[in-house]
Amino acid sequence: MHMKKYQTIRLSIFLLLTMLLCWACVHDTKKTPSESTSPTSPPVEEESTFEYNPIWEYDYEADTPIRVDSASVDLTAEDAIQLVNKMYKDKVWMDFVEQNGDTLFVKIDTATVLTQQMGSAGAREYLALATFTLTEPEGIHLVSFDFKEGDHAYPGVYGRNYFRKR
Repeated sequence: MHMKKYQTIRLSIFLLLTMLLCWACVHDTKKTPSESTSPTSPPVEEESTFEYNPIWEYDYEADTPIRVDSASVDLTAEDAIQLVNKMYKDKVWMDFVEQNGDTLFVKIDTATVLTQQMGSAGAREYLALATFTLTEPEGIHLVSFDFKEGDHAYPGVYGRNYFRKR
């Protein structure tokens, strides 16, 4: 009998500690980053004040990008990359490599969605919209895409003329 009482007390203490731990974890996640007491917490990046509205959309009937934002936009290469990344969030992510002359070099480390899952039309849409958006900044006329070739897309240097109807 004494052993069973000891086990019951142990189980009760274990359950109480587990509940306290869960409560502490839930309570801690409700804090804002400035309220956090952890000295090892990474700093939270400030949101950019730049508005990322699409400049181009793809017209499947015409098989070409069409401009949807006619306002004069003063983009940097990094802004243009962020704009494309926002348009294809959780699907395709590109990173800035460098700008050399009139060519912007970008890299897509994980291109499986682009090359294998979007189909040929989806891959063409992505490359066209990315190319048109990335050539918006002053002085950029070509985009060099670096990614592993797949069934529906292949890396290379693209310009707007590549996607215009012939």
